[in-house]
Amino acid sequence: MVSIYTGGEILTGPNGVYYSIGPVSVIPVISGTDLLVLKSIISQNLGLNQDRYDLDIQAKISMPTGSGQTWFQLFPVQNDGVWQVLYNQTISFSGGGYKIIELFVEINRVQRPNPLARLIRGAIRANASTSSSPVSQPPFQIDMPESSNAPVQEGRRSTSRPSCRSRIPLPIDMPESSQAPI
Repeated sequence: MVSIYTGGEILTGPNGVYYSIGPVSVIPVISGTDLLVLKSIISQNLGLNQDRYDLDIQAKISMPTGSGQTWFQLFPVQNDGVWQVLYNQTISFSGGGYKIIELFVEINRVQRPNPLARLIRGAIRANASTSSSPVSQPPFQIDMPESSNAPVQEGRRSTSRPSCRSRIPLPIDMPESSQAPI
């Protein structure tokens, strides 16, 4: 199980870090769930569009102290390797009770949708939907920014980036007397 905390503040108390409000969602996560799928599940639970928002995830982990007291600290979950180790360590912990991973999630608005990231996410979703994953995934699609399909109007500057062909220098015909020696 994963508890999702967002919308509050990270505070520090006598036992380390904690969140100012309770979890906004508790979700089941199965073994083998990678970080990209986890972010997708969290985004769906929070009602977020992954093309417009990015999630910065930190896990609250317990660090035993020499005095027998537990100290909680945050650990950034920045890649799939970190997530897999965190998940496996939590699940294999020999203590009784529920195994719950507490994730503090900061939601960041993406300034500009990235078509390549969308394409990769779509391919991963399409691949995940053909596997035995219990998470329903949307169909594969490619969305292009609206500005890339808009015609350039006369008298207005184009905001699109020039194509690679426009970066190739073109020969300029000049009278021989005006050409500088090479």
